[in-house]
Amino acid sequence: MGLRGATRENVEAPAPEQHEGAVVIRRTKAIEEWYKNLAEGIEQGFTLSERPFLESREELRLEASVRTSLEASSLRDDGMSFSFQGKPVLSYAGLRVIDAKGKLLTSRLSYERAGDLLSLAIHVDDSEAQYP
Repeated sequence: MGLRGATRENVEAPAPEQHEGAVVIRRTKAIEEWYKNLAEGIEQGFTLSERPFLESREELRLEASVRTSLEASSLRDDGMSFSFQGKPVLSYAGLRVIDAKGKLLTSRLSYERAGDLLSLAIHVDDSEAQYP
C-alpha cells in the first residue's frame, strides 16, 4: 500500500468498521482508508497520521492491486474510467490530496496492468506537507 522509491509497506486487509458515517479500514497504525456513500457516488479517502518512510525524499505512492477484467481508459491526473467490453462502467475521479493544514498537494494517478492484475497508484508530492 505505502511506497516511496524502492521502500514498500505491504498490508493485509483487516475487517472494516463503521465510524461517523463512514466505513473505515485501518491499514497500518499510520494509514486509515475510509469510504462514504454520497449522493454523487462513493468517496474513498486515506488519512495518514504521520509521514511514511521519513528517510526517503521521493514522492509518496499509495498503491492497490485488484484482479479484474475491467479495462482502464482515459487516464487523467485526477481520475480515470474503466470499461468492460468497450462500454464505460466505472469512473474513479476527483483526486484531491490535502495536508493537515488544508493545503492542496500536487498529486496524480497512474496504473499498470499485468494480465488480469490491475495496480492503481496515487502519487503525492508531500515534501512540504504538514501531517497531524
